[in-house]
Amino acid sequence: VTDEFFDQGDAERCMGMEVSPNCDRFATSRVALQSAFIDNLAGPLFTHLAAAFPAARSVPGDTAPHRPPLEAPLLQLAANRASYALCTDLDPERAREGSLLRQHLDADALM
Repeated sequence: VTDEFFDQGDAERCMGMEVSPNCDRFATSRVALQSAFIDNLAGPLFTHLAAAFPAARSVPGDTAPHRPPLEAPLLQLAANRASYALCTDLDPERAREGSLLRQHLDADALM
């Protein structure tokens, strides 16, 4: 999803438009976007689905059918969120690549 956001921001920048929130690859953290997605959308969605449909079957491929319904996706979301907490987007090589890409995009926008 973040790639699509950033692609949209790149297109907006090339057209001389203001870049939409969360779509600027140079000002938005991929880790922060993923964390916010889990905290604000996916986590609450699966929590409410589990509460609304307690008789739902377990997720296909779940190797622990004794788990409460929809627990597997909630556990995966929690694991993903915990791993994102350990990540950073501040990799110097990616920052350098981003700077070069920004220069290229800015030059294309001026043409």
